[in-house]
Amino acid sequence: MDHEDALRLCDRWLPLWTGNRPDELIEVYADDVFYRDPAKPDGIHGKAALLSYLRRLLARFPDWIWRADSVFPSKGGFTLRWEAEIPVNGEVIHETGLDLFTAAPIWSRRAGFADCASIGSPFVIEKPTRAN
Repeated sequence: MDHEDALRLCDRWLPLWTGNRPDELIEVYADDVFYRDPAKPDGIHGKAALLSYLRRLLARFPDWIWRADSVFPSKGGFTLRWEAEIPVNGEVIHETGLDLFTAAPIWSRRAGFADCASIGSPFVIEKPTRAN
């Protein structure tokens, strides 16, 4: 994957995390998604279960904003360094982290599978972990 493809994917995927749009966000993921984040350490299996979780999560944080800071292409994928602004109790928490995108069919226990039709390839997405 080249730099432009990585940016195109980020431009499609990251804004869907803002504005409480779980029904749009879930369309990026495949039916057999496995998703894991710090709030769900055992992970979530399947698109229906993930949609249920995303509806609750995005309703709780409708105003958070996710942006790509840097993308680092690699053979078969890329690494994304992201920044997030998370409004909580009248303050804004600024976070940074990394997601690893690897061309399918590579899987790991920490990965979610995304069907990134806009660039014509499916990808495995390593979910955000706290960087600071």
